[in-house]
This record gives sequence, C-alpha cells and structure tokens, in this order.
Amino acid sequence: MKKWELSEDIRTDAELATRVGSIRPLVDEVLGTSAPLVAARWSVVPASDGRRSLAFNLSDWTCPGGVEARFGPDELALDFETRWKIHRLWGDLLQARNHRQLAELLKAEA
Repeated sequence: MKKWELSEDIRTDAELATRVGSIRPLVDEVLGTSAPLVAARWSVVPASDGRRSLAFNLSDWTCPGGVEARFGPDELALDFETRWKIHRLWGDLLQARNHRQLAELLKAEA
C-alpha cells in the first residue's frame, strides 16, 4: 500500500486497530501489483442505527476523493463477505479511474 491510514479513534482502540490491521494482507492481495499506487484510509463513522461503523476509503492519483465502503466492526473477518466487499470496492475505484481517463481522452480529442 502506498499509505495505510487509521483514524485516531481506531488507533486508540487496541481491539479495533487489531481487527482493521488483520484485513491489510487481504487488501494487498486483492489490489495485487497496484497496491503500491493506492492509499487506504479507515475511520469510524456513525451508523444509521446509532451504532458505529467503519468507513474504508481507497484512492489513487486518478481518484483523489476515492471510493468508500462501510463495515460493521464485527464484519472484519477473513471470510467470503469481507473479501467480496473489498473486491467490489477495488472494482469501484478502477471504474472511477476508467471514467476519469476516458474523460481526459475525449477532452484531448476535442
């Protein structure tokens, strides 16, 4: 990863920091050779039910705002659902990258 950032409220919660840290190898695996080009940021956000959830943002040079997925703290397991959510988020970033690059190409042709 180019950058793996945890918000203060995650860093100060040992259990949560451990859970988030356990996902890093999976994220590196999903991103493959592109991992060094991608920044990841984890933060705690309020959930609609009043509890807290984790926002996971992936970004790169083509999509500085990045794309985001939400996880419940209990969802951070190395299972099929977690892997699927990370694959989907990676696909969202690739799609955003594709749209931006296509827009730049079309602008250059005009």
